[in-house]
Amino acid sequence: MTALKGKCQRLCLKRSFKVVLACLAIALVGYGGVWLIFCKVNSDYYHTLPLMQIPQASRVLVVAPHNDDEMLTDSILIKRLLSQGSKVYFAIITNGDGFTPDIMLSSKKLNLTGSDYIRLGQLRERETINGLALLGIPPENIRFFGYPDRGCQEMLLYHWFIKAPYFDPWTRSSVVPYENSNGDMPALAGESLFKDIKTVLNEVSPDLIIMPHPYDENLDHASVNAMMQFALRSLGMDGIPQYLYLTHHAFNTWPQAMYPRNAGPYLVPPVNLRLSVTEWQILPITAEDKQLALNVIDQYPSQLIVDNKYLHSFARDNELFAVYKQPVLQYGKHTGDQIRPSVDNQICVTPTGSIFSRSADDAKHIKALYGEISTDGILHLMLETIGSVNPKVIYQFMLISESNSGEISHSTITVQNGQVYTVGFDSSIDLVQTNEAWIHLAIPYSEFVDTKSCIIQTSASIFERVESKTIWQELIFPPQNALP
Repeated sequence: MTALKGKCQRLCLKRSFKVVLACLAIALVGYGGVWLIFCKVNSDYYHTLPLMQIPQASRVLVVAPHNDDEMLTDSILIKRLLSQGSKVYFAIITNGDGFTPDIMLSSKKLNLTGSDYIRLGQLRERETINGLALLGIPPENIRFFGYPDRGCQEMLLYHWFIKAPYFDPWTRSSVVPYENSNGDMPALAGESLFKDIKTVLNEVSPDLIIMPHPYDENLDHASVNAMMQFALRSLGMDGIPQYLYLTHHAFNTWPQAMYPRNAGPYLVPPVNLRLSVTEWQILPITAEDKQLALNVIDQYPSQLIVDNKYLHSFARDNELFAVYKQPVLQYGKHTGDQIRPSVDNQICVTPTGSIFSRSADDAKHIKALYGEISTDGILHLMLETIGSVNPKVIYQFMLISESNSGEISHSTITVQNGQVYTVGFDSSIDLVQTNEAWIHLAIPYSEFVDTKSCIIQTSASIFERVESKTIWQELIFPPQNALP
């Protein structure tokens, strides 16, 4: 009886093992089939993208929020610019010193001090110098700003002025803890970073800029893009050609080829970013170029400890960039009661399936932002949502402006349950409409007469949790003499 029971158990185990193997085989075949389908789809899309025409630029500025961003997506573009005789300069905004898992694994310590984070920042400076040396960049062309890793948005929104600087929880400091390229240690404040960015722009005087894409999901990247837009407009340099690179999307699953949607040899933009305020372009590279890109990545060993597969996934058969399609505010075409959201007055759209929108099916999802100046000189801002506007949701319009005299101001318009609350505005703001799938505000243009530079971001939140937001986008006003 015992022998029969044991035989039955062995048969059951054998059958279970076969079932498991069969399920795994089906899953692998299914995965392979999906991977091949996406490989074909991505390849077809790749061949619809325009080829980048590398401009004849004499002085190029590459702006990187962290060490390694400066080479991850644009090593070969830099190499080709150098071969054309361009001088290439780098502004590294932070030292990427807030990467706790990296320090723990490399130092085998659990109780970390501010000095541990600073040592990582110093190491990453050396890695940047070594990596860029492979491309032919001398150390004197690299400027390390040393601002706080994961602190750029805080400085942009909440710690602009040096009187109330940001406190970096990693380095335990409220000033830059490194001797930066200017030889000083400025306060961790948006005001300081804004000044340093304008200084490097004036010193380099670039005729081409390479900087982060506005839809990058890393908050430092998005904030550095906003600060660059703000500074370029402030200096009257916003007409300089810009190439935008993307490094963080879909929680860093993009562009790893193990995920079927990223399958194939080409680096293509994520599906939900293919229609945005930017136009994508490709730079095909050779096998030799690809090996050089891999060699440069390998000069950043501190990052390979944790992100090896992710970093190497950028070395594909092409590099990928975007260029702005910056809209100037439409004006003088419609009276206030005629203005509605349209393609002609669209400022930006919000992609679903990213950190820009946690909600994709109701009024908490911002679909797009629109703006137009009516014939009577009123600025109309319209925020479109999916579904009717929800009275429980807090909708905010955040503006950062610089006056012609150089004064910086932060202004907000908050809309909830049919009420408008403002901070930083002298005039009253009318809520034209909230009963359909958009919020329509009317702002006297007199609020912006003295404005030299202005960027805007909108958000939708509930219970103090941001559910959806637009990118930071420059508001480009028409010339004063063209307004009604």
